[in-house]
Amino acid sequence: MINSSSSNVPPPPPLQQQPLVVNNTSTNTTNNNNNTFINNFISNINGNELNSIKSKLKKPTNQHVVDFKERYEQALRNEQDEKSKLFNRKFIYCNNNNSWIRIENNLNNLNNNENIIKNIYNEMIEFPKELKIITLNTWFANILQDQRYTEQLNVFKNLNVDIICLQEVIPLYVIDFITKNDFIKNNYIISDIDGNSIDPYGVMILIKKNLPILDIKINKLTTRMGRCLINCTFAKNIPNLDIYLKYLNSINNNDINSNIEELEKLIPTYAIIGTVHLESLSSKERRHVQLNEIYSIYNQYPNTEIKMLMGDFNFDSSSIENDQLLTGNYKDYKDIWYYLYPNIEGKTFLYQNNRKGQRLDRILLNSKNYIPKEIKIIGNEKLILNEQDQLKLKQSFSLDYTCMSDHFGLYSEIYNIE
Repeated sequence: MINSSSSNVPPPPPLQQQPLVVNNTSTNTTNNNNNTFINNFISNINGNELNSIKSKLKKPTNQHVVDFKERYEQALRNEQDEKSKLFNRKFIYCNNNNSWIRIENNLNNLNNNENIIKNIYNEMIEFPKELKIITLNTWFANILQDQRYTEQLNVFKNLNVDIICLQEVIPLYVIDFITKNDFIKNNYIISDIDGNSIDPYGVMILIKKNLPILDIKINKLTTRMGRCLINCTFAKNIPNLDIYLKYLNSINNNDINSNIEELEKLIPTYAIIGTVHLESLSSKERRHVQLNEIYSIYNQYPNTEIKMLMGDFNFDSSSIENDQLLTGNYKDYKDIWYYLYPNIEGKTFLYQNNRKGQRLDRILLNSKNYIPKEIKIIGNEKLILNEQDQLKLKQSFSLDYTCMSDHFGLYSEIYNIE
């Protein structure tokens, strides 16, 4: 977030989530299907329940842009997410029907899902010897969002990395930019398609489709600000399709943590990579708790070759808090920037009047055989704006310039020394 001292006018709050609009290709067919669905649904409700439901219904308004069936199915998905602690956050773009779909673990939940998984399996490679990663706090402020988000996606395309970790993502960014971007649609499995897991803002991860991905999971943390960890687990390789299908079917909807040992027997986890946006600057004790919780989550996979944690840590690398981090639970982790450039500050939050700057963003690596090869700051160039946007920036927000975010991002490469 932007430093409060940088402007007399605070940035507006993040935009509210836009309603999900369903473009029906055939209104008559859809209405018939919906009538059948509603009749079947109502037939299973007794009279008292039906009267109770009717009494709570409100008169439809223009906001009711999604038909009944879509709303009901979305509610079921929300309930499933809560029940399963938000695991199985894997969405892929399907060219056959030109839409994003969720990769279901239960093959009975989605028509042709087995074919989708077969296609994913056929594209998978062994976990790469060199891995390229980006982390970026995208900045939720309503300040030239179109220009900034477009520039962010251009940077992602140019760098073409294996994993993109994002913080402070708002639903508008997902719905209007990420899910509509051809480069993302053609190359990545993503953790959200409609803002369901990030409203009003949150963390998100994008994974190249050819990586041997096992699962993407959101873990709730102790927080007053809706903070959570999102992590992805990978295999070194997938032995065969049958084992992969068995693995996916073994993930149950009750508590994924209850069967990790059984899953590890099927396909061992080779890497766990996650991103987090820790509690804000004045919440030192809560950040300490959150980091301990993340450490415990990662320790559920004791035999992994790679553990990586990255994102907006919300404390500077010169603080006592940072010293405690690297001498405590995370003493076996390399802070990649400091590992490669111990004498260069590498500030990632150096915005407008915050002249001193802070290194709030970092990438941590714990591995025996993978070591850091490169890390660099990205997104530190001022956006080139037309006269109208420049005037708006100055008059509405008292800013002389903006980059693609109020944080600089980090690009890093690690490689296997074996």
